[in-house]
Amino acid sequence: MKKTLFTIFCIAALMVLTAFRIASDILQKLGIEQSEGQYSIQKNIFNENIFSIPNAKLLSSAITGDKKVLARELCTYIRQYCESDEFFAAYAKERDSRKPTSEPPKALDAETIKQMEELAKMYEEWSRNNSYDAKTRESFKSQAADIRKQLETEKDPHPNKSKWEKEYPASPTALIRKKLEEAVSIIESVDFDAATTVNKYGKRIFDNPEYEKKSKKWKACYRAGKEVCDEVKLFIKNWLKEGIKTGTGKMVGSETNSNAGNTTTEKQLENTANESQIPTKEKKVIRNLKDKVLGKKEN
Repeated sequence: MKKTLFTIFCIAALMVLTAFRIASDILQKLGIEQSEGQYSIQKNIFNENIFSIPNAKLLSSAITGDKKVLARELCTYIRQYCESDEFFAAYAKERDSRKPTSEPPKALDAETIKQMEELAKMYEEWSRNNSYDAKTRESFKSQAADIRKQLETEKDPHPNKSKWEKEYPASPTALIRKKLEEAVSIIESVDFDAATTVNKYGKRIFDNPEYEKKSKKWKACYRAGKEVCDEVKLFIKNWLKEGIKTGTGKMVGSETNSNAGNTTTEKQLENTANESQIPTKEKKVIRNLKDKVLGKKEN
C-alpha cells in the first residue's frame, strides 16, 4: 500500500494559484515535508534516470479514503509547484551547476573523419540490402548510427556545451512535457490484469517473465492500479492540452527559495480573488491572505 501512494506522487511528477487549500493541506495530509516533496519533484524532472520517492509519514491513514481524489490533489499540487517561481528558480540553479567548463580535445584527424564517413555510408547501404537477413541489416543500421553520432560530436566545436543545451534548455517546460508524456506512455503500456505469484523467497513476481524485465516506473504503475493510473493520465493529458505555464507566481505556503520573499504581487492577488469559479470557502482564504499580504481589509 505504501508503494501505491508513492507511485501516485512520482507518476504525477513525471507529470495555480487558485489551489490554496490543496497547496496547504495535501502534503500535511500525507505527512510529507514540503521541502522534501518539492525536492523529490525536482529530482524526478531534472534527472533522466531518477525515480525519487518522498517519505509520507501519514500514508496509512491517507490511503483509507478515496485514492482517486488523493491522486487528483497530488497532481494539482505538483502542477502548481512545477509552474511556480520557486521551481523555475530551482531549475535555473540546477542548469547552471551542470554547465560544462571545458571541452574534450579533438581525437580524430581529417583523414580519419573521412574514412569514418565512408564506413557509415557503407553500413547504411548494407542495411538496405535485402540479401542480408533482418537481424544483420538492423546491426548495420545501428553501427552506422553510432558512427554518425561520433562524427557529429567530433565536428561540433563545443560538444559539451551542445549536449548541455539539449539536456537543459533555458526553460524547463520542455523537460516537464517530456516527463509527462513519458508517464502517459508508460501507463498506457501497463497490463493491469497481469498475473503474479509469490516465489519461494516470499517475493511477488510476474508470471510473465517479460514483465519482470520492465522498468521500476512500469511496475510502480501496475501496483498503483488502473483506476488511479487512469485518473493520473487524464490529469496529465488535460495539463498538456492546456499548456505548461511558466513562472505563474510564488507558491502559497512554500518553504523554499527564501530569496524570492514571502509575498505574492498585488496584481496576482487581485486577479485571483476575482475568479468567479472559486468556491466560497477558497475565496475566504484568498481574502484573508490578501489582507495579510497587502495590509488592507476588504469591505
